Amino acid sequence: MEGYLRNLLIGIKFRKLKATIVVLDRLSADNKKVFGAEEIKTILKGSFITKDGTMIPFHRILEVRVDGKPMYKKH
Repeated sequence: MEGYLRNLLIGIKFRKLKATIVVLDRLSADNKKVFGAEEIKTILKGSFITKDGTMIPFHRILEVRVDGKPMYKKH
């Protein structure tokens, strides 16, 4: 699944698609944090880095939506 997420994020970033990424965040009240695709700075093998320097491992990604349509949802 990691390969699929990496390829999906690369496609979103380089095509400049409107997308949202929901990740597990233990510090927030609802355990979720939402990023826009424009916040992705670098995509690595098992994670991505946001423009503010936060590294997000792929196993924390709960959902990816492109133009409001779900492209990935963790079960």
